[in-house]
Amino acid sequence: MTSRSCDHDVITPWDRKLVTELQGALEGPSDRKSYSHFVAVMASCTTTAKDLPGSSADVLCPADCLTNGGSVWGTDVYTNDSSICRAAIHAGKIPNDGGQVTVHKTPGEASYTGSTRNGISTKNFGAWPGSFIFVTSTSTVTPEPTEAVAQGPPVTVSCTTTARDLPGSSADVLCPGDCLANSKSVWGIDVYTDDSSICRAAIHAGIITNDGGQVSVQKTPGQDSYNGSTRNGITTKSYGAFSGSFIFVVSTSPATPEPTKEITQRTPVMASCTTTAKDLPGSSADVLCPADCLTNGGSVWGTDVYTNDSSICRAAIHAGKIPNDGGQITVHKTPGEASYTGSTRNGISTKNFGAWPGSFTFVTSTSTVTLTPEPTEGITQRPPGFVHMSSRYSLWNFDHQWRENESKEETRAAPVQRLHKEWNHKQWLWSMAWIFCIT
Repeated sequence: MTSRSCDHDVITPWDRKLVTELQGALEGPSDRKSYSHFVAVMASCTTTAKDLPGSSADVLCPADCLTNGGSVWGTDVYTNDSSICRAAIHAGKIPNDGGQVTVHKTPGEASYTGSTRNGISTKNFGAWPGSFIFVTSTSTVTPEPTEAVAQGPPVTVSCTTTARDLPGSSADVLCPGDCLANSKSVWGIDVYTDDSSICRAAIHAGIITNDGGQVSVQKTPGQDSYNGSTRNGITTKSYGAFSGSFIFVVSTSPATPEPTKEITQRTPVMASCTTTAKDLPGSSADVLCPADCLTNGGSVWGTDVYTNDSSICRAAIHAGKIPNDGGQITVHKTPGEASYTGSTRNGISTKNFGAWPGSFTFVTSTSTVTLTPEPTEGITQRPPGFVHMSSRYSLWNFDHQWRENESKEETRAAPVQRLHKEWNHKQWLWSMAWIFCIT
């Protein structure tokens, strides 16, 4: 790793002088703490997470990092010597016009997987001592939209329309409903071949649902290769070199479907870190996840589309829907897939698996509740009985999840190993049951 070259042309001396003078003008430690919440670090296209002070920071990226700046290793979780601003474009956090992102440093990973997104190709790498991810910023800079994006009505298309069928280099496109069941092929992930179905690619990318909606398409040069994946019920294909591509950019006039009374009036399910989609009634539900599921809870299989016996809350962290502080998400049950691909995102590693009868995905909820737990007293302020009920439910659910997980692995384990694991598991259950009885 030490042999790879990385440019570290970071903040200019003038920027450092300005920040130093501003910090010196503040009075007392409390002022400095509040200062960090509204002053962003002025970065260049080559600034890395190694160059940032502390464990997290707001970073203001300049324009044109799509073609400038250093290398990037990883997908969603990046090595700490990767270019922050180029990684932010790759992750879809900012456009090439620049913008503000919040960077959070995380421990190193055993490996990093590269991919091509939004015109940027990142690289694979092995073990590295430090990483970073992007989290939601409370002070996001919204670039002014250009007049070119807002010009003209959207083009009404069918489920089989491709980027090749569109005039010009970009266009707003209005997709119909029910393109999920259409058979038109799609090649790529986030960057798609220009003969792929636009609307099915938009569902795969999570830009619209199967109900349809408006997207903005930008044509881009061809790529050397395209990777396939399964997302939101659509499986795309891998391909080699192709002459033209397209990506989706933020539209200034997206179609906003009217929310239904059923969604806005239903009560969220209070889940534990081990609750699975199998435990939920109906085909969809709002789920309220507790904190600290990053290190607690059951296994997760898949990426974006997960097996229905995976931990919902850990999958939500993996998908970037909630932080480790918990929060509310909307779960939608979907049919089983022929295979599930694991990956590492936001500190959680999911597993590969073959065919499974049921899946689930996350959709945007119209009644999202943001949890803001107190740093030290949040647990003691929960409603009476919450801890005991949650603990007993988690104990039962852990036993259920453990047996589900073991059934997936039983063909790989020898009989003696199975007996040993079963005995240890029973001892653990008896110990925890005794603890809950006396508390």
